[in-house]
Amino acid sequence: MKRAMVAGVACLVLGCTKASDGPPDKAPTSAPVPKPGASLPVSPSTRGAPAKMNELTLVLPGVGEGPARVQTPQEAAAYGDPQCPRYVGARTTASKKIGKHGRTLDVEGGYLWQIKDGRIMVFDRQVDHPVRMLDAAKIPKGVIALGGNSWYVRHCPAEGCGEHGDGQVIDQVDMIRGGVKTIATGQPEIVSGQVFGDHLYWITFGPYGSTGELRRIPTAGGAVETLYAGKGMSVMLIDDQDVVVSDGTSVVAVARADGKARVLASGLSSVRALAADATDVYLAEAGDPYWKSDPSGYIKRVARKGGKVETLAGPLKWPAVIAVDDERIYYMLKEPGDIWSIDKARPGAPELLVPTPPRDASCLASQWLYADKFGLKWVRMVEGFHSGELWSLSRTFLPSPPDTAIAAFKRAMASAPGTAAPAADDDR
Repeated sequence: MKRAMVAGVACLVLGCTKASDGPPDKAPTSAPVPKPGASLPVSPSTRGAPAKMNELTLVLPGVGEGPARVQTPQEAAAYGDPQCPRYVGARTTASKKIGKHGRTLDVEGGYLWQIKDGRIMVFDRQVDHPVRMLDAAKIPKGVIALGGNSWYVRHCPAEGCGEHGDGQVIDQVDMIRGGVKTIATGQPEIVSGQVFGDHLYWITFGPYGSTGELRRIPTAGGAVETLYAGKGMSVMLIDDQDVVVSDGTSVVAVARADGKARVLASGLSSVRALAADATDVYLAEAGDPYWKSDPSGYIKRVARKGGKVETLAGPLKWPAVIAVDDERIYYMLKEPGDIWSIDKARPGAPELLVPTPPRDASCLASQWLYADKFGLKWVRMVEGFHSGELWSLSRTFLPSPPDTAIAAFKRAMASAPGTAAPAADDDR
């Protein structure tokens, strides 16, 4: 599989708000909600809307939990905390929770996930299990990146930062020996960072977003280099070819080889996440953030070399995260836990790929989405708290187009003991 990268605003404990008091979000207007039985089931996505009992729902239990079976109406209808309705029925379409209470950081070739019991799991793109286990208690406060055996930490100097968070310092902390080395000082407010190759990259947000930079420094030490200067940066993606950044209204790619910048898109509205493959860059444009606003967000694609920006889906209500693999583009809206997909080769109406998983909650927000050869992983997090959940879906349920996820789902139902798959023309 070609290398596919995904990046969103790093889950470094983002400022969060309580879920709005408005009506539940509607499904994207560019694609009608599929009929149960004709596409994947629509499970409750916001504020505890009751589940429909005629939807296809399969329990694929974990180790020691018994055979696969169809969930009961009682399971489907069960809810928890009324202040944050949580669907507590059986798992839907094999999505499963693999971690909770933590945060993610993108690292070269994989990602990091911190979980509640004090462990940190570092995942590599090439294997479907943690390649490193770290002690969360030893993570310094203010971490922006992990590279090799070093944490990279942002903080204010002893005399404090400026009114707008300027004057920040970056330290390199040896996780083995505990040594601390200051590698950069006097930085504007740092949004996020990542180690890639032999450099630490980071983006900044100046006063009121009037300025912003993409910067880097060799991990072995040296001078800080500004690769691009523009408005306040909000999101960064790094792969073998480019460092791609956005200030919310434009997307710029900076070649890692020669540092040349090229503007890929402009005139956008609140870009929240980026993804890329070998030829194209994909973006999630959130649109108007006002909670009563009509959907005005889009999923778009533009060639790495520049050119016309292609709209793939929209208008949508606050697209928040995006990922891509060889065959599909995946995205999630901010509040619902549904995952939608678009065929890369033959873009059409988005397919509801993964309904909001059981035990997802209405006050969770989509923060991170990741695609690799093993399937999908995504994070839903309570905004304002260090509380989130890491979910996964096996590539078994992501067959190559034109085969569909619902077809894979029906095959799983057919193989489950004591169940039978609905007929192909069943659109109950």
